[in-house]
Amino acid sequence: MATNTPNYQLRKPAGSDLVNVVTDIGDNMDDIDTNLKRVDDYTLLKPLARLRQEAAQSVNASTWTALSFGAEDIDTHNGHDNSTNPSRYTVQKEGYYRLGGGSWWASNATGVRFTRWAKNGNVIENAGTDVAPLGGGSVTYVPAVDIIISAIVSDYFELMVWQNSGGSLNTAVAGGTNEEGASANIEWLRPL
Repeated sequence: MATNTPNYQLRKPAGSDLVNVVTDIGDNMDDIDTNLKRVDDYTLLKPLARLRQEAAQSVNASTWTALSFGAEDIDTHNGHDNSTNPSRYTVQKEGYYRLGGGSWWASNATGVRFTRWAKNGNVIENAGTDVAPLGGGSVTYVPAVDIIISAIVSDYFELMVWQNSGGSLNTAVAGGTNEEGASANIEWLRPL
């Protein structure tokens, strides 16, 4: 009688006669193939996105605003659209996700700058950070909190910003080799 391995329940050959051993080995190969496919699904086929802002965005004072992203360096599962809801990354595969990124701001020394994550338009607790702006013509960078959160298909994430400079203020974007420009990084980690 065949038995199973303790961890993955792979069938072990019974060893009672040669015909059963050959059959059991074939069944075991099928089990191994199924488990390797699961590993591929969790690692090789995991959603991954890196979104960037290529144009400055005006942000009204004292108003939480979702950043709009016009470029996708990576979007393996088409969770982002540059023209329809360009502020959103929509989940295509349920699981746990790691979110990261940050915002750049035009030079202005008044007030503070905030960045936070939202899921389905609601604030994610403990997912915000603030920075006092730099003056003297320098742009200010506000990193987003690196956070892990669960999501199901059709949930969406947005990187939101806030500022209180006393008026509208643009995000900072520089082309070429300059580092300025808001970005959002979304990485699927594992199933729920």
